[in-house]
Amino acid sequence: MKYRDLESSLEWMENIASDDTHGYSMSSRYGPNFDCSSFISFALIFGGFNVRYNSVTWDLKDQLLRDGWKVLPKGSALHRGVILLSERGGSASGHVAMMVNDSDMVHASGTNKGILVEKFYTPSFGWDYYLYHPDFYLGAPQNTQKSIEEIAREVIAGKWKNYPERKKLLESAGYNYKEVQTMVNKLLKAKK
Repeated sequence: MKYRDLESSLEWMENIASDDTHGYSMSSRYGPNFDCSSFISFALIFGGFNVRYNSVTWDLKDQLLRDGWKVLPKGSALHRGVILLSERGGSASGHVAMMVNDSDMVHASGTNKGILVEKFYTPSFGWDYYLYHPDFYLGAPQNTQKSIEEIAREVIAGKWKNYPERKKLLESAGYNYKEVQTMVNKLLKAKK
């Protein structure tokens, strides 16, 4: 497994936020200026995570899920290292930030604020997902989730509605849609 260190990602982000030589830019977003998604992507790459440097808000969640991140169930506590993601919304096409503690987040803000640490807030278009990496989340939910096979059996029984609503419901509950669907296909194939 590739070495990962979320603390290195966070320290990199906090250092950039405290350095006035960096600013916000969507047109020159690969350093020394960043937009929200390139800022998060560069930080995660710095920490050894497998995301593309040219990520955008609407493709970041799938990359994170493939890299072992999970969707935090609604109502869970936000801690250092939780990624806040809105895939589409606002003046551009979404926003992404990362919690630096239980009440503050770091991000590249396009509202003339630049790159900064500030109090957590929910933008007018809302956050679609809170994502955490199980190896680093301070308040990781205990394993109260059902197994992928149990959920797949529920999908087959019709308890999780139909795609695309099923995908959103599963991910909101903290499950990886692709893993569940693979198990559904395996179970259905075994029945033949």
